[in-house]
Parts: sequence; C-alpha cells; structure tokens
Amino acid sequence: MAARELERLMEGDGGFAYTEGSEVRADATAWGLLALRLLQSDAASIERTAQKLESWQDSSGSLVLPLDRYPAVWPSSLALLAWSGMPGMVPASEKAAQFLLHDNAVVRSNRPPKGSEINDPDFSGWPWNNGTYSWVIPTSVALLALKSSGHEKEERCARAIEMLLERQLPHGGWNYGNTIIFNTELLPLPDTTGLALCALAGHVGLDKVQRSLDYLQSVLAGISSPLAMAWGILALKAWGIGVTDCEARAQRAFEKARSYGALNCESLGMLAACVQVAQNLPLTLRAAGEAGLK
Repeated sequence: MAARELERLMEGDGGFAYTEGSEVRADATAWGLLALRLLQSDAASIERTAQKLESWQDSSGSLVLPLDRYPAVWPSSLALLAWSGMPGMVPASEKAAQFLLHDNAVVRSNRPPKGSEINDPDFSGWPWNNGTYSWVIPTSVALLALKSSGHEKEERCARAIEMLLERQLPHGGWNYGNTIIFNTELLPLPDTTGLALCALAGHVGLDKVQRSLDYLQSVLAGISSPLAMAWGILALKAWGIGVTDCEARAQRAFEKARSYGALNCESLGMLAACVQVAQNLPLTLRAAGEAGLK
C-alpha cells in the first residue's frame, strides 16, 4: 500500500515532495528515506535518496528550509535519523549531529505568554527555527536522532530531556510546547505525546511519565489519524506495553486517510514503522530499534 503511494512522491534524482505536486525539499526527502528503508525498498533507490538529502547539507552540518526570517533547521534532525546506520552517510551524519549538539545549542528563549505559570524558558530543547523557542516535536525528533547516532550521553541531550519533562502537562500528555496558557491547562495531543514518550524511553523512569502513558492508552483505540496512531503505538511499544493488531490498524488508517486524498510522505513513513513493529521484522534502522520502535 504505502510503497505505491511513496513512488508518487519520489523524483528521479531521489528527492521527495511532501505531497504530490509540491516542491521537492529536504524534510520530505528525509521522511521519504525513512519510509524507503522501513519498507525495505531497493538499495539503489535508498542510496540515491540518501545522497540527494546530503546535497542540502551546508558547511555547518545543518539542512535548512528558507521559510522564515529565522532559518528553519529542523530537517537536520530528520536527516540524521534517516541516515542512521548507513555506512556511506557517516560523515554527513556526524556533521548533522555536531550541528545539533553545538551550533544549534544556543536558542533564544522567548518569554512565556502572560498567564503561563509553569514553563521555564531557560529549559532548552530544540526549536523549529534556529534562535527561537523550544518545542516538543523538534526536541523529541532531535533526541531520537542523536540517540540513533550514539550521542545520547551528551549534556545537550540531558538538558532537552529536562525540557520535555518540564513541558509535560500536569494531568499527563503533551501539547505542542506549552502547558498552561491564561491560567488554563492545555489539552494533551496523541501525536506529540507519543513522540515525546518515544524520545524519553530509556532516559527516565516510568514514574515520570505514567500519567502520559495512561492518557495515551485511554485514547489510542479511537485514533485513526496515521501520525497520531503510529506515534501512539510506537510509544506504548517503547515502554513495554503490548499493542495488538498494529498492522491491521495501520491498514485501516491508511485506507481512511486515502479516502480523503493522497497521503504525505511523513504519514507514509510512520505507517511503515507500524507495519515493521507488527511483523516483528528486524528493523533496518538502528535509530528505530534504539529510539523506541521495537
């Protein structure tokens, strides 16, 4: 299923568009590479896509999307995760890792909105755009990527773990990066909660995240969004909680999403990860195995 959809998004040079007809860019290509590897596509396609992704890497080691006044650097983490375990991409991977650990380490923490009572802007994870506020998704992906490349013991990772715990909602789960706005606790979201739990697996004790796991288990059965469902399943697996019929769930999520139109490469990659988990296949990505996709 996902393989045919993926082919629609792939260009001849290995680059991927996020959705059919859109421009080829680094973040989409990183997701495409992850999906190709998880689906065990042919080696030539994987190599071509990995090299295309490398073509966006600049001298600092980052991969930037020129979308805003602040460089959008979050594709750097995705690329590091996608290249993980590929012998030919070790130099590019190390450059991306060093960028995340050093060049991108100083983030400007905007003051929290009035009424935000908990978030401490001094906790630094990773931002979407360099020099801006740290958010749950880019921080979690960066942690997964650095873990996949053997850098999980770095001090920078320890600070990001503290940031994720500080952004955990008092009643469990994560929103996008804040906890209380205008004196009201924000609602948890299944995709950000699943992603944060994957990133924290192996780093903190169960007592630190039990409420979030309880939340995720309570909502997972009713989720059909490919991204939310996939991150939810992978998070529960990462914490040793059994989830049945993963492959069937992925199939149903694919069919429902497909009824509304073509899927983007991020959703296809995450559905592929679910199928891998369901089939208990040895994952091609060290990133996946060590980052919670087991």
